[in-house]
Amino acid sequence: MIVIYTSDQGLFLGEHGWFDKPFMYEVSFYMHFLMCYPEGITAATVCHEMLYNVEFTPTFLDNAQLSIPNYVQGLSARTVLEEKPPNNWPQNAYYRYWIHRDPDHNAYSHYAIRDQRYKLISWYNDGFDLFGTNSGGQDKEWELFDLKRDPLELFNVADDLAYFEIKAEIGMSLSTKRSCPKDGKNITPEITGRHKV
Repeated sequence: MIVIYTSDQGLFLGEHGWFDKPFMYEVSFYMHFLMCYPEGITAATVCHEMLYNVEFTPTFLDNAQLSIPNYVQGLSARTVLEEKPPNNWPQNAYYRYWIHRDPDHNAYSHYAIRDQRYKLISWYNDGFDLFGTNSGGQDKEWELFDLKRDPLELFNVADDLAYFEIKAEIGMSLSTKRSCPKDGKNITPEITGRHKV
């Protein structure tokens, strides 16, 4: 028997000056996922691999020994949760909030990528005249956080020369991730951007 507890993302309660949840900061990015499966998972095991919520359905089907239809998104995380992750398991997570200036959330369009240590966010702030969005803004900004040194994401190091190569490297990962779902128009701003001297 398998018992699973999970939830939707958490809500901001004033962190970073925000409420609700349509942002890529840690407060609303995490989703709880607890699984009790004595036959396959050792008790008190903590999985440090990244899992998308789209991995839930194929994981449930795989554990139930049912076939996974080809239209189902995501990968089965069964072996990952059993501490035997495949060599090609994704090492980063991609996020996009496409609605620009959503009147219900006062949110701004952005996309981002997070790996085990760094998070890069591009606030491209443009609705591209898509249905459900307002007109684009002029404020375009990069945020880079070193989650090991700054787990609360208080210090943006995107313009710090010490992180120049890291920003470029994770920026290339972001571009690659964006190309997989063919994620909208080509909105990739210059990754290197401006840097303080």
